[in-house]
Order: sequence, then C-alpha cells, then structure tokens
Amino acid sequence: MNYSDCLKYLDSLGQELHGLHWGLETITKILAGLGNPHLKYPTAIVAGTNGKGSTAAMLANILRHAGYRTGLYTSPHLVRVNERIRVNGGEIGDDDFAQAFTEVRQVVEELMERGRLGQLPSFFEFLTATGFHYFAQVGAGFVVLEVGMGGRLDATNVTQPSVAVITNVGLDHVDFLGSSLAAIGREKAGVIKPRAPVVSSCEQEEAAEVIRQRCADLGAELIETSSFGWLWGLQSLQGHYLFNLCLDADCFSSLSSPLRGKFQVKNAVAAVTAAWRLSQDGFAKPARLSSKACKARLGRGGWKKFWTIRWFCSMARIIRRRLGRWRSLFRKS
Repeated sequence: MNYSDCLKYLDSLGQELHGLHWGLETITKILAGLGNPHLKYPTAIVAGTNGKGSTAAMLANILRHAGYRTGLYTSPHLVRVNERIRVNGGEIGDDDFAQAFTEVRQVVEELMERGRLGQLPSFFEFLTATGFHYFAQVGAGFVVLEVGMGGRLDATNVTQPSVAVITNVGLDHVDFLGSSLAAIGREKAGVIKPRAPVVSSCEQEEAAEVIRQRCADLGAELIETSSFGWLWGLQSLQGHYLFNLCLDADCFSSLSSPLRGKFQVKNAVAAVTAAWRLSQDGFAKPARLSSKACKARLGRGGWKKFWTIRWFCSMARIIRRRLGRWRSLFRKS
C-alpha cells in the first residue's frame, strides 16, 4: 500500500470512536504478531482529561535532549495523521508510515484469516499498532505515550511504563468512562502498574483518592505534584510563565512553560517531575546534554512550537548532579 491507499483504508474505518473496541485483546494480538515491538523500549504513559498532550510533548522533549532517540505518540491529529507518530520531534514520513501501516495490516489480515480476531481493529488500534511498530523499527530509546481515552482499556496501555503521569480528571466521555469523577478516575488510574512510579497532578479530591488507593493496592510510588514539590517565583512574561521548582533536594531555577497560559505551569511541573523521577532510575545521558541541546527548540507542530534555553539548561544541571552522586556511590562501593 502507498500512503494514499493507507489513508483511504483508515477513512473506511471511521474516525476515533467509531468501531471502538473496549478492551486490550485486539491490540495485544496485533502486537504479538508484529513481534511485540512495544516491549523493545522503555515507555512513559500520560493520561488525564486535559493537559495530557502538552505534558507528553514536554516530557518527550526533555528525554530527547537528555540523549534519547525519543518517540512520541499523541492523538488526535490536527491536520495530518502523521502528527500522531513522532521521533525526536519530527513527524513520521509518508513512505515510512505506509510501510509500517502496511505491515500492521498484513498481520491483521493473517489473524483474521486464522480466526484469531473476531472483528476488524478500530481506527485507533491500527494507528497505535503502527506507532509501536515504527518506534521499534527506527530504534527508539524511549517512547512517551499519550492515552487516547480513559486509560485502563486504551490501546496505548499495553506497556510496563517506567513512569505513569495523570494530569487531571474531569467529566469527559461519560458514555464510556462513567458519570462520576470517581468512576472516570478509576479508568485513568488503570495506567498505573505494579511498583511503577506515578506522577499525579490531579486536584479533584474524589478522583485523587481513587488514584491514591490504586497506587497503594499495587505498591506503586505516588508523587502528587501539589504537595511534593515547592514552586515559587511565578511570573508572567507575555503569557509564558517563569517559575522555580524544587523536587526533594534538587532545584530547577528559571523554568519557563513553552505554552501560554497559567494552567500550563501545572503541565510543565508534571513533565519535569516525571523526568526527575526517571533520572533517579538511571534514565539520563548527561554527557550528551551540550550547550547546543540547551538552546534547542521543540520542533515542528502547531501548539508544540518551542522550548526555552533555561528549561534545558536546568534539566542538564539537575541530571549532571544526579549522575555525580551515582558515580560517587559506585566509587565508594
């Protein structure tokens, strides 16, 4: 199939919620047929009613400038379906998309012929499988996944994430997720996995309590950004907010949210906190955090326009300090 054929096939499936399969069985079988590409790189998953897209993009960019070949999977797209699948800030090319999508379709057709799939995968399942497959093909070193809807049964929720992020919980998709904050919170908390760290910026108490209980049940470390960190020096600069943030004993100075609006500060804090938590588990390559990286921009794509010099410099400083502590411990042992 060429790129145009792929788009026509996708159109025949309908958009997003059309043909939605509420479960992980279909996506799991497709990925198994592809050789389980989603297990070939570490991941972070970001769920929430609002802010999950920008939080995922910020986290992916931090990881990119920490030296990782970083994949980012988001939805929906604004103009082109390619926007959903990015590596190091760049959209998947038309030819690469066609190749990966065609290989996914071939696996699907084989499974259908063998009676392994009871129904054709949905629009979202096809694209999610294509994203996972492509990230493995290009050798991604880390992949950040934005949940499509809910979390527990979303097609993205098939990995063992190195960190899970929940931005907030509101009354969204009530026909699918439930009519209360607690019910919707349970669906979004489904991205939490046993003993995997969780960063939550959920401020709705009814949903926050559900997240706390889920973490307790699974032995997952929970970091609630509202009480864990110390944010000060907040000031507006033409709609972009500057702030300082301390996490445990580590402080980030003069951070700047790349997107306009005070509410984006919460998303930025969630992204930094998730990156900080990953750094404690060894996800960092400080030697590659150069001055060039500190001056880099986020790249192409509408609302994800740019990052600031101060942001990357602060991330570089904190990760370098962390690595220095690890080296000291290794030398002592």
